[in-house]
Amino acid sequence: MATPLFGGALSVELHGHWLDASDVRPVPDHQEVWTERDGPRALVIELLQRVDAHDDRAVCAHFEELSERNGALHAKLSPQVSTMGRLDQSLRAAEPAYGVHGVQTLPDGVDLHVHLRLVRLLPQETDVLLSLCRPWPRGDAGAASCEVRSEEGVVAEDAAAVDALVRSVRVHDWHLFGETT
Repeated sequence: MATPLFGGALSVELHGHWLDASDVRPVPDHQEVWTERDGPRALVIELLQRVDAHDDRAVCAHFEELSERNGALHAKLSPQVSTMGRLDQSLRAAEPAYGVHGVQTLPDGVDLHVHLRLVRLLPQETDVLLSLCRPWPRGDAGAASCEVRSEEGVVAEDAAAVDALVRSVRVHDWHLFGETT
């Protein structure tokens, strides 16, 4: 089911187990934030000014900025930047989407697994970020909170979920980016 974002200018395919966080708390205008109804994950879709960096480096720069905003004590990024093939034609994106996975160590004793995907809309000078975040308590509590699934299995499952979301992004109104044509 297509879920409208940013007043219907964009949409993604979200299933019914996601709740719009703006129904319970303020969300900045440049973000759409969703929380899992029966789970720990959060999904953030944000529109940001294009980072002045090469595409594969830009996704890493966004991860580093997110780590700072989250107050992470430590952040470790996977060494490999992945790329996704051709995206929907409505995106007019000349480049593929770029993706990284990293773990941010937060002050509250939680490791936050972040799957970040970047779609660069070059003519609009906009970076569209999709981040799927899952807290993973350090120590024995982690196994209980993730239903005794291995951390590696959960990481792979979350990566596949965010990749499917990126493939479902559609632009319906380019006026969102200031375009008049």
